[in-house]
Amino acid sequence: MKKNIMIFILGLYSALLFAGTPKWITDLESAFPDKSFIRAVGEGRSESSAKKAALAELSSYFGQTIKSENQAVQITKQSDISYEEKLDLRRDLNTYSEVDLLCVHYTTAWYNKRTDRFYVCAYLDRAEFWNILKQRIESFTSKLEALYKSAKLEKDLFKKSMILEEASSVYEECKLLFAKALAVYPSKFGQYEKILERFLEKLQELADLKRKVVVSVLVNGDKDGQIRAKLCELLKKYGITVCGQDKTSAANANYTLSAQVLWNDKALNSLYSSTPQIEFTIKGPGNAGTVYSYSGICEKVATYNVQTTEQMALSRLEELLDQLQLWR
Repeated sequence: MKKNIMIFILGLYSALLFAGTPKWITDLESAFPDKSFIRAVGEGRSESSAKKAALAELSSYFGQTIKSENQAVQITKQSDISYEEKLDLRRDLNTYSEVDLLCVHYTTAWYNKRTDRFYVCAYLDRAEFWNILKQRIESFTSKLEALYKSAKLEKDLFKKSMILEEASSVYEECKLLFAKALAVYPSKFGQYEKILERFLEKLQELADLKRKVVVSVLVNGDKDGQIRAKLCELLKKYGITVCGQDKTSAANANYTLSAQVLWNDKALNSLYSSTPQIEFTIKGPGNAGTVYSYSGICEKVATYNVQTTEQMALSRLEELLDQLQLWR
């Protein structure tokens, strides 16, 4: 009799304890089945902190899923070259600590008096998320196809390589979408594998073209060769070969970058100012003419020390060139 009473009391205590507790707390799988949802529960001292914790946990799911897929591919396809390329892709995708998630939904926050903490469940509907991903992937792949078509029609090596460089940038964005697609529906990712293979093959053309482009860099108005060094750095960032300044090396160049730098230095009542600007063109071999041109001006800098002003002006100009994308 006492045993039955104890069981009754324990049952009553449990019922009171969980009265009003959301189902996603007591049985997450029943509330949001894994087959249909990606979900995560976060907790915190406030509703907003619990929501942020839930979103962070939801984001980490994508990294964990990609890592798991990476290991699976490594075991089953380690001797296949084409799959090794995709393995590298998936490994790269796993380095992102934050995932730009779409259509995230949240439950109403639940407060637990016993723990004095708030709880929130963040979740994604796999089907809804998949449809949005498909639309974005199709948009990116269409843009890639258009860029590849444009590159195929372009005759100039420099212009062609820059078009393909832009395609490479778009491809990097597309990789993030492929990562999400892999995490949401691993079984459906196969339909994009051939697309990945095809794009990877086309991007190999970029490396081959760059080796054929050699640029000679000439700068008028430079200070201690620092602007020339920055322009060379810019070109090398795109994998383009820059020849030396001696005549023998310059003879091997098939493109010439000619730059004009104006510092616009002024002095007024011990105040020294500078408004640096740069213009440059890249001309091709023979009668190819100008294949790229750029003109930019920085904000005015002014100090009471001429050396400081010069250093700030140089820094501003370098920052301007750092932001430059040669395909724009």
